[in-house]
Amino acid sequence: MLPLFDQLSSRRWFLLHSAVFAAALAYSLLQQSFLWMAVPFVLLLLPVFIRHTHHFYFLLLLLLPLSTELEISKTLSTDFPDETLMWFITGAFFLLIAWNKKLIPAYVYSNHLFWLIVLYIGWALVCCVSSVNAWLSLKWVIAKVWYIIPFVLLPSVFITGKKTMNKAIWCLALPMLLLTIQALIRHSFFNFSFEGIKEAMSPFFRNHVAYSGMLVCLTVPMMAAYYHHPKGSAVRKPLVVAIAISLAGIVFAYSRGAWVAAILGVAAVYIIRKKIMGLMIGMAVIMVTLFSIWLVTDNHYLKFGNNHDQTIFHSNLESHLQATIQGKDVSNAERFYRWVAGARMSTENLWTGYGPNNFYPHYKSWTIKAFRTWVSDNPEHSSVHNYFLLMLIEQGIPGLVFFTTLFFAMLLYAEKLYHRLQDRYWKFAAISIGVVTTMIGGLIFMSDLIETDKIGSLFWLCAGLLILLGSKANKIASADNNL
Repeated sequence: MLPLFDQLSSRRWFLLHSAVFAAALAYSLLQQSFLWMAVPFVLLLLPVFIRHTHHFYFLLLLLLPLSTELEISKTLSTDFPDETLMWFITGAFFLLIAWNKKLIPAYVYSNHLFWLIVLYIGWALVCCVSSVNAWLSLKWVIAKVWYIIPFVLLPSVFITGKKTMNKAIWCLALPMLLLTIQALIRHSFFNFSFEGIKEAMSPFFRNHVAYSGMLVCLTVPMMAAYYHHPKGSAVRKPLVVAIAISLAGIVFAYSRGAWVAAILGVAAVYIIRKKIMGLMIGMAVIMVTLFSIWLVTDNHYLKFGNNHDQTIFHSNLESHLQATIQGKDVSNAERFYRWVAGARMSTENLWTGYGPNNFYPHYKSWTIKAFRTWVSDNPEHSSVHNYFLLMLIEQGIPGLVFFTTLFFAMLLYAEKLYHRLQDRYWKFAAISIGVVTTMIGGLIFMSDLIETDKIGSLFWLCAGLLILLGSKANKIASADNNL
């Protein structure tokens, strides 16, 4: 793909690598840290990586469900190996585009979703300037870059047709299916108990919310594949088994968020087909706005603080659901605790917020004791558990508007593409992406999963695939205009 290294003679390449090796060795001795010795080995592999970036790209998709959190130090952790591959693919992208300015198709830059993402990241950079901790905010923006480049820009380079689209889908779905099978087998040794799911899904997922969230999202493409294939196809029977296993995994994950997301996904199919997504978005915005106004009027939100000091965690599903209905479930009580703190924080700076990645270090001074639970010490350093509220807290009203606009635009664009595309395969792709995006919206209303490698990758991949499908629709429009 890039003949850059072909133009270096073997002698020049040897001299360059020798110089880098000597510099790395000297710096390692100076700093008394031999981690820098990895640099020349990375350089040695660079030509291979550049020439075969497309293979590594599909490897990244394959490893997304299989990756786990790796703690490097007490203050530094990463998702391995998927995030490491994101770094290399992002680095390869900059080298590739420096050599070939037309690497990214022109239709990507003309798509409104691309510019909404640019606006979203651009405003985050503005917020870094006024951030309470600029370094934390800058790290957040840099991390977004190595998510957006592989999952938003590169699908238009490596996923060029139905064959590569299928390859991408199965690179994601098959590992997740295997993980679900092993989780169900391991879970059976705990008699499928509510408590046992924690052991069954480790070490690949931090908690059952991330596990069930990714599972419910990746079940949708399998269902679409089932309906896409004609009756009698040899693919349909294995798909039935795969879908049944996935649905069992979702049920026994005992995640209310995933169940709600699944219901939203079913509703999204009807909404997209009836072309009423705009109406539903408008109704949702009005309902959330009115409810928020009611909460702050005469301090009605304080009513939700009753008995939250009695919240407990239940080890069985029946008690867990009963506690949810009674308002004594610890996870929901802790959400109220952080939501109230977050809402109060947001009033401090309505325009640029505290800065990206700055909720955790500052939220406790804004909490109200009446909402406190026994898990409020928050040793996991988890966030506010509502991504839309997180945008308001950390990036102010503009940040919330930019992200929400991007999210709604993705939903509306998926609906538009479904009704515009004529090819049955791409129509199913459009509605599937719309359903997955809807479900992710439901998940992030109760969590911050876009900040994780699992759901965050899927969200940005949905945006990238919608841009790709937009090019298919534009070709149809261009052909119609030439008639």
